[in-house]
Amino acid sequence: MREAGDFRNAGLGDGLFSREQAYRPRKRRREAREQAFRLDFQHARGFEAAESRGVGRFIDKAAIDAEACGEQKDVGLARLSERFCDCRAGVRCFDHVTAGLVGDVGERNRGRGDERRVGDDSGDRGLDERGEAARRPLADERARGRRVGRRGEVVAKQNEREHAVLYASVTERPRGEIANSGARRKEARATGQNSASPIALREAICDHWPMPLDPFPTEILTAEEMARADRLTMDSGVPGMELMQNAAAALVSVVSRMLQKSSGRRVLALCGPGNNGGDGYVAARLLRQARMKLRVGALTPRETLRGDALEAAKAWDGLVEPAEACSLEGADIVIDALFGTGLSRDIEGKAADLIRRLNHYRRESGTRVVAVDIPSGIDGSSGAVRGVAVEADATVTFFRLKNGHLLLPGRLHCGELTCAHIGIRSAVLEEIKPRTFVNAPGLWRKLLPLPRVDRHKYSRGHAVVVSGGFSFTGAARLAAVAALRAGAGLVTLASPRDAMVANAPALTSVMLREAEGPEGLAALLGDARKNVVALGPGLGVGEATRRLVETALSAAPHPPAVSRSVVLDADALTSFAGEEEALRQLIEKAPGAVVLTPHAGEFARLFGDAANGGASKLDRARNAARLSGAVVLLKGADTVVTSPDGRASIMASAPPWLATAGSGDTLTGMIAGLLAQGMEPFAAASCAAWMHARAATLFGPGLIADDIAATLPAVWRELAG
Repeated sequence: MREAGDFRNAGLGDGLFSREQAYRPRKRRREAREQAFRLDFQHARGFEAAESRGVGRFIDKAAIDAEACGEQKDVGLARLSERFCDCRAGVRCFDHVTAGLVGDVGERNRGRGDERRVGDDSGDRGLDERGEAARRPLADERARGRRVGRRGEVVAKQNEREHAVLYASVTERPRGEIANSGARRKEARATGQNSASPIALREAICDHWPMPLDPFPTEILTAEEMARADRLTMDSGVPGMELMQNAAAALVSVVSRMLQKSSGRRVLALCGPGNNGGDGYVAARLLRQARMKLRVGALTPRETLRGDALEAAKAWDGLVEPAEACSLEGADIVIDALFGTGLSRDIEGKAADLIRRLNHYRRESGTRVVAVDIPSGIDGSSGAVRGVAVEADATVTFFRLKNGHLLLPGRLHCGELTCAHIGIRSAVLEEIKPRTFVNAPGLWRKLLPLPRVDRHKYSRGHAVVVSGGFSFTGAARLAAVAALRAGAGLVTLASPRDAMVANAPALTSVMLREAEGPEGLAALLGDARKNVVALGPGLGVGEATRRLVETALSAAPHPPAVSRSVVLDADALTSFAGEEEALRQLIEKAPGAVVLTPHAGEFARLFGDAANGGASKLDRARNAARLSGAVVLLKGADTVVTSPDGRASIMASAPPWLATAGSGDTLTGMIAGLLAQGMEPFAAASCAAWMHARAATLFGPGLIADDIAATLPAVWRELAG
């Protein structure tokens, strides 16, 4: 039987369990722990959560309100500041982590556990001074019309979304457990379980409230830009050691949460030669103060370290083993603090051997690995593996994401990704001027075309999708329906004569017009109201398709000039294989914006060596956009959208269900539908890619291309709500 002291500082309410309670039945102790979390979050007034419309923000606060937090600074501010972002995506971020956590937490709390008693049978007795301080805000909650139960529970109503989201963040369960939550709540009531438990509350949120759709800050930094952000912050007067302590505090919060789930206490910290190693030393010290069992392995002797890393290493007074000789046996969690985003060479020698041994042990034993900043061996700017890389279960990065967190294969090595605020002000971004962004609603929401009551269908644009021959009509119909679901006021399918009989029975909301060859298409596009044309799906590769593309990219032969955007995909791109210059010249004369949507094979065929010299997928897509003069959407699990002006967005999460025939055709139609409504081309391509992935996520397994357009109304409700 474990002593009560074993529960202190293990991320379970900071030692809230007395010796008497440690011997109570498990259910009673669980209820006491849940009440402690509720009281903590009710008192954490300094933190903001989701906006009223459901979009999370990355809050940049100077400090926690001391008056609001009272005596709770030793509870663990990182845990109180943890904000649940997207229960389905499995990602979370930290709004603020202050240096106050980094103090001697364990020493302040040691010996006080027996004085703190929470949750006897009535739920209103046995609260210590700290617990009473945490309950004081409940009177204010009553004044605002909230219903408070006997055990201090605050039941989330419509005006309590912020507290519900904060509370749900500490009771995270695997995504699969969210399904069928309504049935589980009925079962819980039937068996007499508390319906306001953390699980029930979280299920209610997942069932009835749209989760914030922006899991991370919008900007993405390269390794060089992040180093510059550090320098600008230190030049403004913030000590580098303070940043390191805050980073370690965020890391400790994640490690404690993971240990809480497994009841583990044994941690091995592997520290490298740079500031990442310094983060590892500080985290080891904090975890040991929290009564964890720590071992530290160093890749290089402490004497060879410099600056803040050396200071952090000197502050660790425990044993330091050579990392390459460290035994991995018995560790519940391994902290990977070997190399960070600044890695500029392949890992070799004893470091490579250590990483291979760690990966093998993780796969064999199930021991979890938490990476500091980025898994060691992943290039922070390109996502490439530099020789060998750690396979992490979770990664804690700081201030902003880096390219390597989202680009493959780096993304596959990161596991659950956390972005922590460590005291770097967002104002530094004004000087850095990042050009790469996370593709999420925060990037393009303000440009999203929403219907207005004073508009009509023609003001929402008229898109044209060109169909292939009789045997290849399905792809164009998928694109046409998707354009309509994406918001275009009208959509016309331009069909050759022999395909009319195949297209007509399959269309209802989409209009059908005959357009035989380039001449027929030119006649159809002579209507100035038709402001977007999409070509490629099912057209076939060859000269006929090239002529259709030339027609679409040609300006009107006589006034008035028609502004018309063009989306080229699939066969329209492959028909210009190896002739990128010819396509570029046509794009130069186009009457509007042009968007190219190749997958990796089409990209290679079209651009060849001209755009394939970049170190990463992002670099190649940027080169292609610059050379072609078009917005380029390079498909994949890490879809990249680039603009000729240098802007780029990277998808944070595209589900594997999109790997199905016709999904790319649907994306083409969605881009056309947004362009028809006048959305800026880079924003339209980024928005369509996100909505495409979101629809697939909401639908889940069994997805086929038809389901994507059918699920778009649910995505629109999330965005418009």
